[in-house]
Amino acid sequence: MTWSVRALLITALLASATARAERAVVLAARSEQPLSAAERTELTAAIDHALRAHEVEPLATTATEPCPDIACVAAAIRDGSAGHAVELTVWRAVDGTISGISVSLVKPSGERYSEGAQIEADGGVRAAIASAAHGAYERMRRGPGPWLELAGQPAGASITVDGQAAGALPRQVKVTGGLHRVVVSHPGFEPFDETVTVARNPDALKRVSVALQRALPPAATTTQDSAPARTERSPLNYAIAGAAAAVAVVLAIGPVRSALDDGECGRIERDRCTGVVDFNAGQALQLAAAGLLFAGGATVAIWAPIRTTPDDPAAGVELSARF
Repeated sequence: MTWSVRALLITALLASATARAERAVVLAARSEQPLSAAERTELTAAIDHALRAHEVEPLATTATEPCPDIACVAAAIRDGSAGHAVELTVWRAVDGTISGISVSLVKPSGERYSEGAQIEADGGVRAAIASAAHGAYERMRRGPGPWLELAGQPAGASITVDGQAAGALPRQVKVTGGLHRVVVSHPGFEPFDETVTVARNPDALKRVSVALQRALPPAATTTQDSAPARTERSPLNYAIAGAAAAVAVVLAIGPVRSALDDGECGRIERDRCTGVVDFNAGQALQLAAAGLLFAGGATVAIWAPIRTTPDDPAAGVELSARF
């Protein structure tokens, strides 16, 4: 193949690619203060680069003033045989320097898709226009909205908007303007449940960031501040006290009877009867045990150390440290 044939083929391919590329009319920029020649040159070069990055051929207009209405925009699009128009809006800082850029893509029907960006020191005007143009073309690709964009973790979490299933995270959902209840849920995580407000203009995009937190295990959710269980005196207290008293009476009968018998006339001194009770060691020990049993029974009856929990189905008997 000769070089002339190759050149013809390359020219034809380039012409075909140019013919297929979308065309956009670049309108005069809007600014609160007149733009200088240097600013116009910088803005023109930056928007030209941003459009070509999206495979859009920029077409300049001869108009030096921004279009006042959609009829003017539609006429510029028609005259340039373009698919849409591009309009820049310039924001200025207090010192007069350009601080922000807004790029708007306008269809002949009046649909407008806009995105703004701040001027950063590292990238300048060119980077801001590239960022804003990318966002505007993303909006135009989605079509008329408004849109609700949900992103975050964990990926694949289920989304419902106003009670209707809307896919999985991350997701862009077409909605109407106004209030919408958004619920994002996933097994093992606490659900996200919020009401968000979406603007009513067609190119509105409401971004919502979601970060679900893992649910705590059931044991970890028990609070330590719960009220203590109600307890009551157990009848066992009085049964034990009665049994101790009965045993004490039985033990005391022998020594007491001996004391009564000895007390009638223990011995005769000087012709007089002296009531002396003569206990042996066994009787003394028996009487002491009876006294201790009786005192213990009385203590159990008064202090009632044995408690029960009647409201608890698994209640047991609790012995309080009351002695």
